[in-house]
Amino acid sequence: MSDREFDVILYGATGFTGSLVAEYLAKNALKKGLKFAIAGRNEKKLLAVKSSLGLEDLECLIADSDDQEALISVTSKCKVLATTVGPYYKYGKKVIAAC
Repeated sequence: MSDREFDVILYGATGFTGSLVAEYLAKNALKKGLKFAIAGRNEKKLLAVKSSLGLEDLECLIADSDDQEALISVTSKCKVLATTVGPYYKYGKKVIAAC
């Protein structure tokens, strides 16, 4: 797994909890030398989160929880996928399968 592009991808970065986690990662992950990206289904909202964090180089990855190929693409790029997309029972099965 050391050949993965990102240490962490935050899936669901545009919701309330996701934006809090994105803020935490922006403040702490970079200090520790971790490379992270944010992911979700709405590019416009992801770009707004990116802008609010002030991280010009932060990558935004698009993946809907019903799009298995997109989820596999996202999960193949990271060592750790943190998800805040819920309810987990409804939206988490395909995410888990993509891992």
